[in-house]
Formats: sequence, structure tokens, C-alpha cells
Amino acid sequence: MKTKFFITFLTFSILLPLTALERPLQYVQSETGVVNSRGYEKTYVPFDLLYGISDPAQKYEALSALQFTKNAFDLTLTGKYFIPKFNWNPGSTEINLGVGLWYHFQAYYDLHRENDLIFDTIFRLNWSRFKYEGHFGYGVKFATVNGLSSSVNPLTDMTLKMSNEFSWNFQNGLELHLLVASHDLYRFPLFYSPVYNLGAAWNFTNGFRVNADFGLRMRDQIITAPYMDTIYFRTGVRYTF
Repeated sequence: MKTKFFITFLTFSILLPLTALERPLQYVQSETGVVNSRGYEKTYVPFDLLYGISDPAQKYEALSALQFTKNAFDLTLTGKYFIPKFNWNPGSTEINLGVGLWYHFQAYYDLHRENDLIFDTIFRLNWSRFKYEGHFGYGVKFATVNGLSSSVNPLTDMTLKMSNEFSWNFQNGLELHLLVASHDLYRFPLFYSPVYNLGAAWNFTNGFRVNADFGLRMRDQIITAPYMDTIYFRTGVRYTF
């Protein structure tokens, strides 16, 4: 009950203030694909639903994302705020500093439940059609093993968060992006098991966007000899309004 109340409260705290904007930019998106994992998840086909909202100047952004698979359910909520005082416009370049909040909940039906809460700082650079966004943060992970929940307290770990995202938007509608991060939208391992994601999208003039992403997730790239834990391919459709 406490977890459901917290998720509901956090959802409204992140998304509701943005709906009061006069003309917010909003989008809905659906994704699917194939994920092949060498761990306990094995191969699975996810189905994702996403809703994003921001102000036209992109000083505020929020995202709610759901993922359904055969064995698990994931919810991720994230919000960003770029501080007006820390906004510079030297020439054709725009530099912003901001803060962010991430919350992730996973219910792996036969195994465990997991909650991740992360606070981070954000650096954003826009130069012509190139954009870079870097995050660095710190958070906490709570995990409950189903079979031990009645006799063992939730497992707690503190962890770092880091991500670097590069994107290029071309005039004809083509978009390319590269992500190197300590987590993706639905998997938040302890630092540092990075994700490498390369993707492309096409933006149509009527508000639709189609995308395809290919990624690798490594395991323990710092502490032990790294090995490839997961490989995935995703494709989706977005509509902005």
C-alpha cells in the first residue's frame, strides 16, 4: 500500500505541474522489440507505453514510461528542471544547467520487487543541430526478494548514476543519437554496468516519429573483466501534439 501511494504521489508531483502550462508539448509513444539477456531474464519481447510533456522552451521536462514483459512489469518516472539563472547563449550555442529526479519500480513476478530513486545534475549543450546532455547523480536502490520478504528486510544499496547522450537532428527529419549510460529506461543496475545505445529516427511533418535502436548492456565493467550481458533491438512510433 505504501509503495502504491508513493508511486501515485510521485507521478502527480512530476507530471501535474506541467499540464498547467498554456501550450505544453506532449507526446505518446509505443515501442516493442527483442531483448536477449545472458542473465535470468533470458530472451523476452517488451511492450512499452510512454508519455512525455515539456514546456515549449524545454526548461521543464517529464516522462512516464511503462514496460510489460512476460515475467516483469516496470514503471519509470523522470523529471528535469533547467535553472534559468544558469542559462548561457554565446552566439549560436545554448548551455543549460539543471537538476533531475528518477524513480523506477520493477515487479519481477516470481522473484523480486525493486525501487530505485536517483537525484542528478544535468549539463545540456545545444549547438546548431547538435545536442549533448550529460547526467551525473546519486541514488538508492531497495530490493525485496519475494521468498524472503516476511523474514528479511529489503536490501539497500547506494549507487552512482552517469549518462552521456549525443544527438544530431537534420533538416530533412532524420535524427541520430548515441547513448552511453550506467542504466537505461527500465534497468538500473548498480554502478557500473553500462549501456551503449545507437539509434535513428525519422520525424514526419504531421507530428509522427518512427525510431529504431540497437544496444548492448555490459556487466561489471570496472570491478571485474567486462562481458556482454544483454543485446537488444527496439522500434517504436511516437505522436507529438
